[in-house]
Amino acid sequence: MNTIELMNGTLLECFKKEQGQHDQERVEQEHRIFIDNAFFFLAHRDQIMKDSRMFLAPVPIHHTIFFWRGNICLGDYLEWWLSCESARRMSDENRMSLVYLLAGSHCTGSNRCHAVDEFGTFERIQLSDFSSAAGKFIRIAERYKNVVGVYEAYSLEEVVGILKREEAEGRAFPQDYAALFKKTRQ
Repeated sequence: MNTIELMNGTLLECFKKEQGQHDQERVEQEHRIFIDNAFFFLAHRDQIMKDSRMFLAPVPIHHTIFFWRGNICLGDYLEWWLSCESARRMSDENRMSLVYLLAGSHCTGSNRCHAVDEFGTFERIQLSDFSSAAGKFIRIAERYKNVVGVYEAYSLEEVVGILKREEAEGRAFPQDYAALFKKTRQ
């Protein structure tokens, strides 16, 4: 049986995937779906982290972290947002945002990142602890790099559709995420 072990020790069964192609329009659509639904994904983290096809959904965000490149999946973000305080931000105006793009050098700490708020609005930010945040993201992504793209995965659009259907049928229950956020300087 093909499984991956999550950071919390949960074993997820994985399914071999058929090879396909990605066109640029589809990549851009998935990118927008990810940004528009970041908080929706966070609220449905339990369901996503119980289904390898949701967990391994590819996220077409290309980070520019010095000396590192990798394929990213939805589960990478969920584990990072849950385990890295810097990935979740709370402004002085009590506006929550999630860091979704890392750009910089973890050697020098110089960076220019992006975050998205609950309303889908993105902003350019600088992380004061970029090296630590990027290092944690890389460690998580490296953990799953050998299975991303190998096993069957839903598209982000499919994940949203499945979760919304399950929610409407009373089989998916979004979790509150506000407790994950602490006030941070932006």
